[in-house]
Amino acid sequence: MNETSALIVMTATIDPGRLDNLAITDPMLRWQQYQEAVRFWLSHQSVGSVVFFENSGHPVDFTPLEDTASRLGKALEIVSYPGNVGTSEKGRGYGEGEILNRAVRDSRLIRRHKSFFKVTGRFKIANFSSLESSSRDYPVVVNERSLRKRRWVDTRFFKMTPEFYQMHLASVHQEAQTIDYVLGEGYARALHHLNLPAFRFPIRVQGIAGNGSVYQDSPLKFAVKTLFAMAGGYRV
Repeated sequence: MNETSALIVMTATIDPGRLDNLAITDPMLRWQQYQEAVRFWLSHQSVGSVVFFENSGHPVDFTPLEDTASRLGKALEIVSYPGNVGTSEKGRGYGEGEILNRAVRDSRLIRRHKSFFKVTGRFKIANFSSLESSSRDYPVVVNERSLRKRRWVDTRFFKMTPEFYQMHLASVHQEAQTIDYVLGEGYARALHHLNLPAFRFPIRVQGIAGNGSVYQDSPLKFAVKTLFAMAGGYRV
């Protein structure tokens, strides 16, 4: 397999059920957004493989996505299972951590790669090419979320090896006890002493957050973030 052909691991919940502070709960709308994101990643020239792990077990037809992957010559692994247990009491951060933990443990494609890029399911990363090419010398790359959210790993997107994840992060989500648990804060506590590299460029997320906020940086805002990233401001 081409070493520069990146692996994308997407975490997803098509039917979140009843969950406080979640703006988009309609399964069909969420499924539409997931499909758009999967096609974005399959079509990306820097991506060779996509893993889609979904934890609600909601019945949908994955065949069109599998056909797209086949047509583009990309590897696509889809796992959908009824495992969204505990999220309503312990929060979305717990649920996302549980999905990723299961993916790293069980995915056949992850086992074939030295590293992977984790993406929260409905998001696209507009500047992925720059992030991927500039991080090839680093097996693990994580960013702090923002100036306003210090000691908070950006769990929307990071680079990881399966071994590093299993050693440092696999059990972090288990510390969640309440609905307002933030996975990024748990990850930061686990990683802050390791002096890990951050991406040389800001992460340009496109999509709709769980609370309904739309991620779409203006050119000026992205320019400011770029200066901050180049100065090492996103190191955890």
